[in-house]
Amino acid sequence: MTLIADERRPEGRPGANHGAAPRDGGFDAVATLINRNIAALVGGRDELVERIVAEAITAFFAEPGSPRRAAGRVAPLLWELGERHVARGLPSDTLDSGFAHARAAAQRGFQFVVKLPGTGDQALREDLTAFVQLLHRQASGAWERGHTLLHGDTDRRELLGTTLLRAGSRTPTGRLLRRRGLDPDAEYVLVVSAAGEIPDAVFDDPAVLGGVTRREILLPAGAVVPDLGRHAPRQVVIGPVAPLRSVGRTADPVRRGAQLLGEGRAYDERAVVPCEDLLSVLVTDGLPGLSDLLAAKHLTSMEQLSSKRRVAEGELLLRWLELGQPLNQVARSLDVPPQTAHSRLKHLRGLFGDALDDPTQRLELIVALQATLPRWRREAL
Repeated sequence: MTLIADERRPEGRPGANHGAAPRDGGFDAVATLINRNIAALVGGRDELVERIVAEAITAFFAEPGSPRRAAGRVAPLLWELGERHVARGLPSDTLDSGFAHARAAAQRGFQFVVKLPGTGDQALREDLTAFVQLLHRQASGAWERGHTLLHGDTDRRELLGTTLLRAGSRTPTGRLLRRRGLDPDAEYVLVVSAAGEIPDAVFDDPAVLGGVTRREILLPAGAVVPDLGRHAPRQVVIGPVAPLRSVGRTADPVRRGAQLLGEGRAYDERAVVPCEDLLSVLVTDGLPGLSDLLAAKHLTSMEQLSSKRRVAEGELLLRWLELGQPLNQVARSLDVPPQTAHSRLKHLRGLFGDALDDPTQRLELIVALQATLPRWRREAL
């Protein structure tokens, strides 16, 4: 595939704002010029293309000096265009030709319909070239993914790895999924190993759809996940239930949760860990410095305890706060005698007082303990 040259101009550099403003009727004039050129190329008007042109022109002037932000505003329509090309059996070079004509028409037309401040012409042209390149990439990416989905290897593991899970928030349309024989509304969960590859015995299950690597799989909702825990290398994180069409949106937190467990920066003794149970550590992981502030606010008194006692009482407190269950049930889940658990909680109430009954303080304690316990465990070794 031939792509328009990437100018690689820096985003947001000083003086990058071209400062162009449309003259009266400028939007319509540019849109008409571009649509006329594309219509001549494809043999007629195209409603989707005209929507893209109108949205692109608006976004370009709404985000002066930032082609990337402007392109992001048009991205959904560009992905729709790329997938439509695939569904119609059109080759990728038709996209290349269309964007080349659009860029040429825009560069010819903008100089007559916009007001340029002084020497803004060069900045405008640089922004315009970068903008069209980014639009082109969006449409081409959708075409490539759609082509893989419809015409790629028949191995469903590879299919899912290269389409759904790498898609992130850009998910294939239901039309493409159905054409490949997949139900876009079928509910799945993503499962990611915290350490090591998932054994072949698990992949051999006909209900399993593979992920991007051998460390992740997709399971139909309702599959027997505990069986997976017995086969997995050590521990897996399981994501929320989501339709197949949007399961890629769940991937980032599940993968990050598995990584944090594998690195010892999060802790859970279960073989199968729901991603929802790692939310507090995922929050602190995404906000550097927050965990230090919360620990300084809430856990100073526990830092004075011996390393082993800190871990024992911290794990009990965290589990009790998270589960909201009677202390005897929490003790059983930690394999701690009930009398010992009651003694530890009595000591913790002496340290924290009314904070253990305040909803906001409890939430902050959960986040602080999730972030601090990995260090305490290392110090207790």
